[in-house]
Amino acid sequence: MRILIILILSVCSISAHAENRMTWASYFTVESCKREGTSGIMANGYPLRDDLLVCASWDYPLNSLLRVTNMSNCKSVIVYVGDRGPNWKLYDKGRRLDLGKRPFEKIADLKDGVIVVFIEQLTRG
Repeated sequence: MRILIILILSVCSISAHAENRMTWASYFTVESCKREGTSGIMANGYPLRDDLLVCASWDYPLNSLLRVTNMSNCKSVIVYVGDRGPNWKLYDKGRRLDLGKRPFEKIADLKDGVIVVFIEQLTRG
């Protein structure tokens, strides 16, 4: 099963700017941003808060709305792109989305850390 998911993700990652795609996603928090030394201000100019339905992406315009569905349990959440990320090392390895803490908790357990998601772009920023 794990090999199948990796193959699917490899094929889906070929198009870096697809509007809808399956990919890996993780989460970020105010605390994790402080540990990395960032200011806590998102790319859209607003301060990050753990209760926001926000995500970080390099592939979608800021303020776009995305529906993110966890492929293991079919739970979904709608988030807006408020920041840029994940970091480039993770992006190059296939992780295309960082969810804020609250939206990640809505579709997965935080201890999962990284999940396979399907992203649908609902609006452009």
